[in-house]
Amino acid sequence: MPSTSSSNQSGERGSGAEKDEGATRRMQLSQDQRAVLEAVYAMEKLPDSRLRERLATYLSLSARQIQVWFQNRRQRSKSKDPQLS
Repeated sequence: MPSTSSSNQSGERGSGAEKDEGATRRMQLSQDQRAVLEAVYAMEKLPDSRLRERLATYLSLSARQIQVWFQNRRQRSKSKDPQLS
């Protein structure tokens, strides 16, 4: 009987069993990390993979986290610009 209750728990909408995937975790940046990313963004809106790798190493993040941050930052910038025009 205990095995049936655990199978019911694992079948629930993304409960504890899927925590390791990281799909629902949000990246929490420190102020220093954010400042570095904003400074780089001011110079380069679309960093290449080499720059993303360097930033990831420097900031102790993954290259994918850097890539997503820049995508989100470009989107925030894009959504603000039409209001100013």
